[in-house]
Amino acid sequence: MRVRRFLTFAVGAVGIGAWGAGLTFIAQRQTWSDPEPADAVVVLGTSSKLRDQPNPCMRSRVGKGVRLVENGLAPVLVVTGGFDPRDGLVEAESMAGLAVEMGLEPDQIVIESKATSTIENLTYSKALLDERGLGSRMLIVTEPFHLPRAVFAAGRLGFDVAGVPSESCRERGPLWLVREPAAVLWYRWKLR
Repeated sequence: MRVRRFLTFAVGAVGIGAWGAGLTFIAQRQTWSDPEPADAVVVLGTSSKLRDQPNPCMRSRVGKGVRLVENGLAPVLVVTGGFDPRDGLVEAESMAGLAVEMGLEPDQIVIESKATSTIENLTYSKALLDERGLGSRMLIVTEPFHLPRAVFAAGRLGFDVAGVPSESCRERGPLWLVREPAAVLWYRWKLR
């Protein structure tokens, strides 16, 4: 019985330590400088709906991306995200609709609709930029808690990126405190 308690304690301590390391990684990377011009603004996908309502987190990300394009920091907006079985919608198509609603012309928007992860968002977006001869420097837009992992992944994949945080989305709730540190650790291991 003592061995079992010790193992339970040891596994719990390692888990808490790993979670703390992931959270520290995120916290240490929350300083962002003003973005410089790039070839494209890439808005990473998120669910189109949140509790059966239009997702304000998506609106925040797309709004930031649209403002960057309107301010001349890039000529095109890439919206990336595939089919989300939770709401039955393709994230990139929902984001493209929002971008048009916010004032961008359809020819300023590139839709990447296959990605189902941050790594795929980045990889597929870069491939689209290469195919269209649009250059390779990307400004990545996502929420502040997600941006450190996205920029880390892009750097490990050899992409030329800068991160631009959208507004924090209070509607997301505290779930990111559990999910994101674990995802950071997974990406650090996967992309080593």
